[in-house]
Amino acid sequence: WLYARISESSGLENESLQPPLPDGPQQNSSGSAYGQIYKAKLMSDGRMKLEEYLAGNLEQADFSKNCFRIVGIERVDSQQFTLNIVGSGDPGELQRQLLCYHPYADKTNKWIEQIQPIVQD
Repeated sequence: WLYARISESSGLENESLQPPLPDGPQQNSSGSAYGQIYKAKLMSDGRMKLEEYLAGNLEQADFSKNCFRIVGIERVDSQQFTLNIVGSGDPGELQRQLLCYHPYADKTNKWIEQIQPIVQD
């Protein structure tokens, strides 16, 4: 339900395929979550909580109840990385890809050390 909830509250299209990873963030006018930048908090149970939407329509940025399980990670540049996420973790659930921002990612690998133990399956 978290998966559907963020799609509804953000006006995002329900999409099953993501474009190939670009060299950097892209402005995407189709309503896709891809290319948008989020600030997220890792929770102790291995989920990610979206806390702040850093670009675009801030009126649609209420992520206080939206948590996702991280199933993959790939670095984009010195301060950004993409996360493959699922909301409920149900078998066969489609993954979404979020472009996330870490202000100190170019100075430390702590963010990836926090995330990688979560990505096991």
